[in-house]
Amino acid sequence: MRQNKGQVTVYIILGIFILILIGSVITLLVSTQVEQIEVEKEKIQQELVEAGQVKLFIESCLEQSTKKGLKEIGLKGGYFEIPPIINYEENSYWFIDQINVQPTLKEIRSRLQKSIAKDMNQCLNYSTFEEQGFVIETSTLNSLITFERTNTNSFIDYSVKVSKGAYEKEFSQFSIELMVPFRQMFETASQIINLQMDTDFKIFHPLEKINTTILGVSYFKPEENILSYTIKEKEARENEEYTLVFTSKFGPSYLKKSISLQENNNVVSNVLPLILNSIDKMAKLIIAPGTTMNLNGAAVKEITVQQSYPKSVTRENVAYIEHLDDSVEYNNITWNLTYPLYQFEPSGIRFNRPQRLIIHWDENNLPRTGEMGILYFDETDWRPLPSEANYEENYIYTDLPGWGSPKNAKDTSLIGSAISGLAIEDSPIELGNSPTDEDTPKITAVDCGKQSYKSASTSAKIDPGAGCIAKLVIMVVIIIILIIIMIVTFGAAGPAEAAALAAYNSAIAAGLTPAIATNAAELAALTVLEASVAAGTMTSSAAIAAAAAAAASASTATSAFITAGAVTTASFWANLGAVTAIGWTVAITGGLVGGMLLNGALAFDAGQDSITFTPTCEQTINFQMEEDGGDGSCTPSGKETVKGGKAVSIQAQMKKCNFGRAMFCVECTVKCRTQYK
Repeated sequence: MRQNKGQVTVYIILGIFILILIGSVITLLVSTQVEQIEVEKEKIQQELVEAGQVKLFIESCLEQSTKKGLKEIGLKGGYFEIPPIINYEENSYWFIDQINVQPTLKEIRSRLQKSIAKDMNQCLNYSTFEEQGFVIETSTLNSLITFERTNTNSFIDYSVKVSKGAYEKEFSQFSIELMVPFRQMFETASQIINLQMDTDFKIFHPLEKINTTILGVSYFKPEENILSYTIKEKEARENEEYTLVFTSKFGPSYLKKSISLQENNNVVSNVLPLILNSIDKMAKLIIAPGTTMNLNGAAVKEITVQQSYPKSVTRENVAYIEHLDDSVEYNNITWNLTYPLYQFEPSGIRFNRPQRLIIHWDENNLPRTGEMGILYFDETDWRPLPSEANYEENYIYTDLPGWGSPKNAKDTSLIGSAISGLAIEDSPIELGNSPTDEDTPKITAVDCGKQSYKSASTSAKIDPGAGCIAKLVIMVVIIIILIIIMIVTFGAAGPAEAAALAAYNSAIAAGLTPAIATNAAELAALTVLEASVAAGTMTSSAAIAAAAAAAASASTATSAFITAGAVTTASFWANLGAVTAIGWTVAITGGLVGGMLLNGALAFDAGQDSITFTPTCEQTINFQMEEDGGDGSCTPSGKETVKGGKAVSIQAQMKKCNFGRAMFCVECTVKCRTQYK
């Protein structure tokens, strides 16, 4: 029994030992596996960290390349390699001589993406990781940029497989975010460029209408007519400062602008207005709805406008003085130009009704100094056109029925945007040179404040000439004859009456009858008249005595004989009255003739002359008159307001000379003159 109990005890102890041994073995095995697992875990974690370092390395390159590219492209105005034509001291022009050459945001993004991709390929050097036993496989890298309003995101489409031993990991999307509001910076720059295209843009105050919240805009003027702008955040959110810099040049542009027209526009009118702006947007041709146009009767393909910048233009051989001898003196008129000259083509175009042309002037940069007018070259000479100015809106306009003459019509080949009655504004197509065709129509706005005064004068006179001298001689002769006739009339009739009375009284005293006494008186009067004529005297006493003696001695003669001596008269008193009446008639008639000749000598022929000029602008001018020796007039006279482009005729008229000049046949004159712009 005891033996059995001992055996049981041994078995129990042996079992416990076996259990302990098995437990120890199990514990050892488990511990070893745990250690292996921990090692593997640590290994996996290390590999994960190392693989993560590859991703971080790639994203670090992406951030570095994006920042570098964004900073450089901002400083160069959207370029990495600036084209020479728009390069200004390592910055790019976005505005050249009225031409918007601003790159688009899409173009800037494309350049930046290419730059990032190129720079990334240089940055991504995996040699360090490969030395650690990693095997890295990559695909082609593609960059993608998105410009948000307040930030910029950079992505790359890039597949990367990282493996080491049994470990393998693949990455395909990498991105970073920069707190740079590049889109907003670009939009602000676009706003500035658009403002520069406006007619009221002020180069000396270019940021007048710019209002931003988070951005600051500054500029400086490195040269005359050049502005350089810088746009950046007022408070940078990145550690580095990012800017957008661009330059504008304000100079003359010779670019042509064109508008293509609908077919059959010579018979089919447009529905909506057509608008053609010059490249500087200062000249605008508005073709109203319902307009047809033709060129030598055919349809017009397109209308173009090009500008040039001469300092002055001249019209030759302009009449400005009309002299007393009717000769005309000519001079050249020169206009000083401040604003561009616009050349419209094709020459010879005709509208079915006049179309409005509006020309603005640059009141901010080139303010006017006087009234404004429009000057037009009609293929032969310059001349002002009738126009109306709006001084509040700074423009002047005129209505054109067309321009040029059909004989100079020619086809143009510029490409424009096709239209079908739609209001459009074409874009420029290429840089050009100054127009060289001297025979094409041109038009410009003129500041009369910058013009010198032009003069115009005309004169009229009364010139006696040879006719006045002849009239004066005839007048003097007539006056002498009048004096003689009056002396003869009054001087002969008086002695004849005295002789007749003495003869009649003598006959009565001798006892003769009254009839015989009357005959004796007749004979005595006739005798005195004959004696007076023969002697050449008007009051001869001897003739009277002889007549009285003859009458007394003839008292016994027959009345028939006496009557025969006076056969031409019906009676003594009738004969004597006839002599007196004839004398007075001749005297009065001579007086009238002499008076007419005297009046002719005093008045001569009234002289009237004129000269015409055309003012450029509306203005008030003074018409002055200078008289010399007579009474003249000027039309118009005094101060008058004249319209620009409308012809004004000065008329001088000499009405009469004063008495002294007329008597001595000396001319008298009047001169009418004025000054205008």
